[in-house]
Amino acid sequence: MTGPLQHVITSCTSQTSYSGGTEDMGAGTPATAVRRGRRRASGALECEVLAALRRAGTPLTPREVQRELPGALTYCTVVIILRRLHGKRVLTRTPRGRAYAYAAV
Repeated sequence: MTGPLQHVITSCTSQTSYSGGTEDMGAGTPATAVRRGRRRASGALECEVLAALRRAGTPLTPREVQRELPGALTYCTVVIILRRLHGKRVLTRTPRGRAYAYAAV
C-alpha cells in the first residue's frame, strides 16, 4: 500500500508519545497544543482522531469525535484535523444534519 493512507498509518504506528518541549511555550500558544509543558509529536493528534474513528466502527460527527478523545480539545481543532485527514483521503465523510460524519477508509 502506498500514498497518503500508508503514510498516515505508518506515522500512527511509530508515534505513540509526546515530544519534549519547553516548560513555557509563551503567550498566545493554543492550550490544545500544550499538555503539561510538552507539545504533541508531529501527527500524534491525527493518529488519536483516526484511532477514535476506528474504535467507533461507525461514522462520527466532529462533536462525537471530540467526546471520544482524551483531553480538552476544542471543536475547531477536531474539525481541522478531520478536514486534513479527509483531504489526505484517509477518511470519508457524509452529511449528517448540519455537520459531516467521518469514517476511516
